[in-house]
Amino acid sequence: MNRYLLGIDIGGTKVEAAIARTNNVAPGRGEPARQVLGRATVLTANEGGRAVLDSVEQAIAGALADGQIDREAVSAAGVGVPGQVDTGQGIVRLAVNLNLNSFPLGQELARSLGGIPVRLENDVRLAAIGLYEALTSGPAAEPIRHLAYLSIGTGVAVGVVLNGVLYRGAGGMAGEIGHIIVEPDGALCPCGLRGCLETVASGPAIARQAAALPGLTGDLGPQPDAAGVYAAARQGHPQASQLVQRVSGHLARAIHWVAMAYDVERIILGGGVAAAGDAFWSPIAAELQQLREMSTLAHQMLPEERVTTLRHMRGVPEPFNPGVWGALALADQP
Repeated sequence: MNRYLLGIDIGGTKVEAAIARTNNVAPGRGEPARQVLGRATVLTANEGGRAVLDSVEQAIAGALADGQIDREAVSAAGVGVPGQVDTGQGIVRLAVNLNLNSFPLGQELARSLGGIPVRLENDVRLAAIGLYEALTSGPAAEPIRHLAYLSIGTGVAVGVVLNGVLYRGAGGMAGEIGHIIVEPDGALCPCGLRGCLETVASGPAIARQAAALPGLTGDLGPQPDAAGVYAAARQGHPQASQLVQRVSGHLARAIHWVAMAYDVERIILGGGVAAAGDAFWSPIAAELQQLREMSTLAHQMLPEERVTTLRHMRGVPEPFNPGVWGALALADQP
């Protein structure tokens, strides 16, 4: 019997929800295990628990309407949330970009959905699950067991799958590399420290740095965003190119950290900033090549085929949001 599942990806900027029907097949080389019937995306109201819950409920309503599915037909939901998540209790312990602190999101959402099971997981770790499932099933399945998904968006974090199993860490915070200090005298991070990777390479950080450059604000307006910076760099704007180069250097080193720490078979980059495409990827690829040329070990750990972006992936469904895909997989658990 087919079941209807909700997959919800909560980000600092937007919430995306999807409604899918199970196909009663095990993931493999044939028919996919789930078929997405409807989607919706809304902006995230990140002023705390009630505001975030309202955004999620709006996205769910939109997805159900798009798929022409009644709310009562949904049997389970999976949710990805940035920050520290108590997966057993369904509580968001800390999500600084959403202003959530010990908020029972899973319980509140289950109540809103009529008491169905609602399972929570960190958003980037959930995206790693979704990406791993997509790459290891279907017609273009790859025989990989170790994968890292590096997300660069409102925040910066990595989700890691080791030997086919998501690695969460002792406190559920594994992969929060956005809060590794890269510039000790740098900008203040929402976590309370200065100079974290997120203060340099996240979408809001790129926009903040661009706003401090008169030449860029003159060309891009008083509130430039990361997409505009990358577009300007692609056109040869000198200040935009310098800023992109700085960001790319930090991200290349972050990729190197991940390779050295986890020794995975694939490192895949995604997130809102990575959506800039080749303007985002090309300078990072050049920085990685420099690391390879400087170090035999870096050459061994970071071969070109090991690192790519989500936009360059083949064999994944279209349109593909790994966070939503992972959320649907989480909802589909027994």
